[in-house]
Amino acid sequence: MADLLPTPNFSRKKPVGFGTRKIYAYTDEDRYEGRIARGEEPLLKIGGTDREVAKDRIDEQDGTSQPVELVIKKIYTTLFWDKPFHRWLEKRGYVRVRKNREWFEITVEKLDKEIEAYSEHLESSSYEIKGNYTPRTLQTKVSEEVCKLWNGKTIIQPLDLCPRFGKDFTHLDVFKRSGFRVMIIASYWLGSNESLIKTVNERLDVSADIEVIKPNYDLYVKALREGKRVLIDVSLHVDSDKIDSRLLDALKEEDALIVVDEADYGAWTDTSRSILQQYTQCGENLVLLSTGSNIERAMIGAKGDIQRLIHYSYVDMLELKHQGDPTYKHLTEITCLNLDANDVFFDIQNSLSAADRINNRKIFSKRNTHIQRNFVLQNICDEDRGNDLFGVYLRHYRNIDHLAGIVWIPGTKEDVDNIAKVTKSIAPHYNVIALHSDDHTNRGAEKYVEKSIEEAKEKGLERTIIYTCGMGARSFSIPNVVFSLDCFDGGGLAPAQQRASRCLTPGGDKIDKPGYGKQGGLIVNWTFHPERCSTFELDLITSGMKKNGNDTDAEIRRVHGLVNFLKDKDTFMTEVDFREYITHAVSMENLTASRLDFDKMLTNDFLLKLSKDIKKKLSGGKKWRGEAWVGNLAKAQTFIQQQKKKGVNPIDEERKVIRDFKSKVMTLIKSVGNASYLAPYGKSFKECLETISKDKNKNHSYKGVVSIDASIVLEHFYPVFEEQGININLDFIVLDNVDNGKYTKFSYEHYEHPTGFLDPSDTLYDEIIVYIAKEPCQGVLDDLTQFAGKKVVILACQEGYVDFYNKMGYDTIILDEEVKNHQGLPALEPMNFYGLGNPPFGNDVESGNKGGSSTNPLWWQITKSLLNRLQDGGYLKLITPTNFIDGGDHFTELTLGPNREYDLIDVNFDVDKEFKVGIPMCRWTLRKILTKGHKINVNGHRMIDADNTLKIYNDPMIHSILNRVFSYKGSKLNFNSNNRYDYDNVKRLLKKRGLPIEWAKDIKSDKDETYQYPVNFNGKIRYSRVKWKMNGTWRLFIAKMENPLVIEVNKEWEADPSTFTMVFNNEEEALLTHKYLTDLKYMWLIEQTRVSGRLNGTTLSKFPNAPLEDILTDKEIKYIESHVK
Repeated sequence: MADLLPTPNFSRKKPVGFGTRKIYAYTDEDRYEGRIARGEEPLLKIGGTDREVAKDRIDEQDGTSQPVELVIKKIYTTLFWDKPFHRWLEKRGYVRVRKNREWFEITVEKLDKEIEAYSEHLESSSYEIKGNYTPRTLQTKVSEEVCKLWNGKTIIQPLDLCPRFGKDFTHLDVFKRSGFRVMIIASYWLGSNESLIKTVNERLDVSADIEVIKPNYDLYVKALREGKRVLIDVSLHVDSDKIDSRLLDALKEEDALIVVDEADYGAWTDTSRSILQQYTQCGENLVLLSTGSNIERAMIGAKGDIQRLIHYSYVDMLELKHQGDPTYKHLTEITCLNLDANDVFFDIQNSLSAADRINNRKIFSKRNTHIQRNFVLQNICDEDRGNDLFGVYLRHYRNIDHLAGIVWIPGTKEDVDNIAKVTKSIAPHYNVIALHSDDHTNRGAEKYVEKSIEEAKEKGLERTIIYTCGMGARSFSIPNVVFSLDCFDGGGLAPAQQRASRCLTPGGDKIDKPGYGKQGGLIVNWTFHPERCSTFELDLITSGMKKNGNDTDAEIRRVHGLVNFLKDKDTFMTEVDFREYITHAVSMENLTASRLDFDKMLTNDFLLKLSKDIKKKLSGGKKWRGEAWVGNLAKAQTFIQQQKKKGVNPIDEERKVIRDFKSKVMTLIKSVGNASYLAPYGKSFKECLETISKDKNKNHSYKGVVSIDASIVLEHFYPVFEEQGININLDFIVLDNVDNGKYTKFSYEHYEHPTGFLDPSDTLYDEIIVYIAKEPCQGVLDDLTQFAGKKVVILACQEGYVDFYNKMGYDTIILDEEVKNHQGLPALEPMNFYGLGNPPFGNDVESGNKGGSSTNPLWWQITKSLLNRLQDGGYLKLITPTNFIDGGDHFTELTLGPNREYDLIDVNFDVDKEFKVGIPMCRWTLRKILTKGHKINVNGHRMIDADNTLKIYNDPMIHSILNRVFSYKGSKLNFNSNNRYDYDNVKRLLKKRGLPIEWAKDIKSDKDETYQYPVNFNGKIRYSRVKWKMNGTWRLFIAKMENPLVIEVNKEWEADPSTFTMVFNNEEEALLTHKYLTDLKYMWLIEQTRVSGRLNGTTLSKFPNAPLEDILTDKEIKYIESHVK
């Protein structure tokens, strides 16, 4: 028999196995003694079992797969498994009867020798061991649990092990314990491969016999022939080396440990998965999906025998350290600090407009070099006062040799270079590193920084600062780094967790001596929102929840007891401080989101079907139309295959459906504050939903926010929230609002009401105030605070919030068909009151229409209703669209022109800056009185004559020009929509003639024998088969909404309702007016009258049928010309 892989003649350290195994050999009389009698090699069935009594396993096969009585020949107790021994026998030349079967041509005597030879082979050693690996408690726990699960068949084991857990040693420990000869490390983030290889090269007892190779068959065979275990270094990049097919064939005969490290980073993509599968489909494998963050992403697309997740957090390790576990004595302590970014730029921020104000990304842009110096001086190099982050660290922890800090900025590589340059100019005695891909690779980043720090020490540079926009976030362990300054201000949990953990690498000089070594790491979140906890802090809480179940309160106490939280650079938070900080509404929302098991929710067909109607975002947002994804992810595979045929990336589609579903569920989470406003006496989210679902007005307001009924949320979504334990977090938000009266979390159905548009010193407020309130947002609550001690009646435009306003102590009335009695309050009779507020614009309360440009919008109805009930001399002060003073005559004639009814006291256009609603806004004050010669104050500095003004415009020159034009006594334009091609009118004509009424809407783009009658549809010509009334009449055509303005003359066209026309007696008259209006100055002036993008026929008809030069002054003409140019 050929000896394919002879037993090495050197000794080898015996690996730690799974525990005792049994190798058994049985046969029957014919196949053993019978074959010997016939001069043939006898047959033995050689198998393995974990059972204490091997005969139990053999008896299961007697009479089932074997039709004759079986005879047990041998049972051996070993530390190895049967499959590798089978391969040993084959390589030693023994004949396996059939592939993958366990019958071999071998005698019992030869089997005894081979069992002994294979055992000696496993005990041989020819390598140097430089030290011993001492596992930490949780590392041992993970290794033992993983090895216990391996049963000889391919399994996938997800490992969610926090950064700094020691995953490399854990992976190597599993490799050692399992008895595998082959391990594959496969990563997209190549720094993780490099980290493991670095650990292997330490040559401790756990790795001293490992040979690291690239995916190469010859190197693989050589290492195994030498009796070594093999670690194959595999890249999951697209441009990775072509895989050796001979190696894949060889791996089919070898079970292996396959570690996908940093599995959430790139390893789940189509390309990476295709490379990985070439290895996982070889033989039977123990596959570890290992990461320190975002395990859900790591498992995208994973298929097979997936085991229960194994999870341990940094808090778990800290707890063991504090309990005295010696294996964690060098674990780095954590101190967290939220720094208010506004402090650095307070004066600069106040000098800028809202649109130009600095945010994190803008600060680190190269063009803002001048303000980055403040950042560096306050955080990196404030040596005079010792108030920089090095100073903060040294106040709380002892010094180590050569301190370093890492700063994460949300910018480009050029931005990283720039701020490094700024820092070097301020602190030339510092070693400043710009870490990015132009100069370094993820795989080599750690080595480069280590070398740079050593060189800095030799040069006498005091400290090291590392700037990066992403590189170094994973598999990057530098003990000198004592603080991590994260300037991303939010973002994903996984990257925030990785960035923060870079300062937690233990080490420092003389670490094993008392009083020496690194004690802690300072994790700093630099934010413009210091009131909310950082993403990393949320993760500390979230990871603890997985241990303590639903007890949020217990976990808050646990985390506060194990982690240090600074209130400022000097003072630690008390438990009360920390509780208030961590239970901030936004923090609770984020915490809730991080705890939701979206994968489990996605398997609920009915839940997905219901979710299609939920808003993806609050305060508006398009509704989800992903009906093709309604159903669980298994059903979605059909859709994925369809999309693949169409060239659509199925992974992208899968991620899209998951992302959309998550955003919809988060809409429900973010609306919890609204629920506590609608049900202000509820003590839990469930109680609030129950109250809302029983009240049509409350439910209407709730549905306006999330787009589905409260009863649906209560019946179908809330049980899921309760099952997953997040209902406790949601109750925190409700109780914070209800018990503490904070009411700090509100999402808008309508547009937000701005704060501060009222002047609290106004003496008119001494009257009874009728305050028009939409939703009780912060701006509304701020307004009401100013009226403390005054008689206030709330006009609740949304009846669902009446209980909230009543609870606050206000008399409340509602708007129905008219302002009427509500809850026993006296009706609002005509009286002297001051009407204030920002009414909803919508035309239709029930439909939630937020448009404000119709002829009878809701704000106009409210205005008229209040005026009807206002005594003479009373006041209204409202925020409305500018239609009130520059729109149609039915709006403006109330307060402007010779026929006005009331005095308009003032108008202010500045309020429009606070709105971004697509409709120009203004604030105005009206008094129910009519004074001859009344003057209107515009923007606080311009007085205009109410009787001689038809419209008011913000620009004083335009205002003057338009009012002069409108006051022209000569011939005027006469645009209207009379005799328009209206579908209903056309239908009536067709019906009268006995023709199909469908012809009215039967419109084509091109003219032919059937469709020969042109119609102007808002500036676009289409063709009808119906001849209408105005065919043959010369007219001017102006589309209401076509922009830029187009004015045309034609006698064949009809006009739909979106097109204004002016009729002429003949072509000559039409062309003359067309000449006037198509003058660029005239067209520009018409454009100034658009309201919400629309032209108004009544306003157009106020323009003169004459050239502007006959009406305006030279100064006014030149002003227009300057704008036309």
